[in-house]
Amino acid sequence: MRPHVITAAADSVAAQFVGVSTFAQRLRQTVVHAAPLTIPVHITGPSGAGKEVVAELLHSLSRRTGAFVAVNAASIPTDLVESILCGHARGAFTGASDRTNGVVEDARGGTLFLDEIASASRATQGALLRILDGRPYRPVGGGPERQPSCRIVSASNESLADAVREGVFRRDLYYRLVGVELALIPLRDRRDDIGPIADVLLARAAAASGYQRRLSAAARQRLEHEPWPGNVRQLRWVIERAVAFAKRDEIKEVDLGLRDAPEPAPVSPHPLAAQLAEHGFDVRRLAAHHGVHPATVYRWLEAEGIEAPRRSAARRGRQ
Repeated sequence: MRPHVITAAADSVAAQFVGVSTFAQRLRQTVVHAAPLTIPVHITGPSGAGKEVVAELLHSLSRRTGAFVAVNAASIPTDLVESILCGHARGAFTGASDRTNGVVEDARGGTLFLDEIASASRATQGALLRILDGRPYRPVGGGPERQPSCRIVSASNESLADAVREGVFRRDLYYRLVGVELALIPLRDRRDDIGPIADVLLARAAAASGYQRRLSAAARQRLEHEPWPGNVRQLRWVIERAVAFAKRDEIKEVDLGLRDAPEPAPVSPHPLAAQLAEHGFDVRRLAAHHGVHPATVYRWLEAEGIEAPRRSAARRGRQ
């Protein structure tokens, strides 16, 4: 399997968005309404918040008969864009020993999930534009024309609108991707959901390992008061580790492997300018360091009267 491509069945247990908060209820309602549509959906939110889970939920509720295929759009090499998306014929290039379908064909009748779309190269953006326009395509090296028939769902942990304004994302592609927009929020901002999510993750981890496990009251309380900069993904790792290493059926607070005192939720750093310099004046790196969305860092900069740097030269070099 190609390393940057992940496929999942429509009935995957991961395709369940767990939560009891007002946010979770509203999100589920929006997903239910959007799922049967054919228009593209764009999902925003911080890393680890569950963007792919929501994409899988959209697919499973859509009743589409094809597969759910996930691709990291930022990792597609520029010289292989056409091959990855459209496939290639045998002998099309060095190393092409067999005919291979592209991800558009793999997702025929299903859903193609494009993760980290804001960081896609210009070449990838151009190829996706043609697919979203519904134009027929051919595999690299020749073959019969094929008509794209997959639904597109994309995701990013930064604002596509900001990327368009900065000139690093195509405006015409933006309008074709954002038919319906779903915005996820950090786990720390929906604390009512932490317990139910932890219960589901615990049940899955215990079933996979064959252990009988339950959370103690103190462990549950600790989970509910953690800041979770890594969001649901970080919570899953903590639960899976505790299931594996707990010495008894009841998971104690010490089994969680968390620090002695919960870290406070991220606040505006001071001095912000010095931290920005330490991260190479790269807003995305600084945002990742604090576990927040890049837009939050831009707001910090504006509040402190610091001129926001343009996106790093390193990122521009990927185009």
